[in-house]
Amino acid sequence: MVKRKISLEIYIIAGIITISVLIAGVYFGLFLSGEKVKFLESELARVRISGDDATLQFVLLNFFPNESCSILEERFYEIQMKTAKLGSKVEEYERTEKIKAPEFYELKKAYTIILLNYWYYAKKLKEECNQTFLTILYFYSNVYCPDCPKQGAALGYIKEKYREKAMIFSLDFDLGKELGSVKLLRLGYNVTIVPTLVVDDERYEGLVTADELEKIFYSKLAIG
Repeated sequence: MVKRKISLEIYIIAGIITISVLIAGVYFGLFLSGEKVKFLESELARVRISGDDATLQFVLLNFFPNESCSILEERFYEIQMKTAKLGSKVEEYERTEKIKAPEFYELKKAYTIILLNYWYYAKKLKEECNQTFLTILYFYSNVYCPDCPKQGAALGYIKEKYREKAMIFSLDFDLGKELGSVKLLRLGYNVTIVPTLVVDDERYEGLVTADELEKIFYSKLAIG
């Protein structure tokens, strides 16, 4: 009886220790996740300042039309690089962090709004300054989308090859439930499945391979 009692006590203590370690691990994971989100928030703040400054420049350049295109081009490519770097960090966090800090979802929505502002900015730049690049809206989902990793890889290849000629804006399809701007774009371009690409206002549903994307580039930009 004594041996059984001791064994039972050992099992209880071992169980308590195991649960404590698991709980500590969860809290530590949340702490690390929260620290990463704080870093992303600081990066987002920098990009937002650049974006607000660019928007103001866009308004002020109405007073200086002769200088508008050269200044807009230089500013746009600078901001686009910053946004792309932040986007890769957001995507990496979302892909690798199993325990996500609650603040991350608000940060992602804020980032998406900034991204859509840049998409609009890119379209205006193309229209008013006769720029030869393609704008690509990429609708993906983290809920269920077997082809999204392949689509992301194909777009990565295109971005690496064509660089400033390919302006890619990745949008979480499911954010349409919370962000009116994403919902409006889904409705406007009739986006009902993922992945879907909208290349210069033309919709392509399902997986578009790198080879197919290159053909689109050749036809729209008259290259090759």
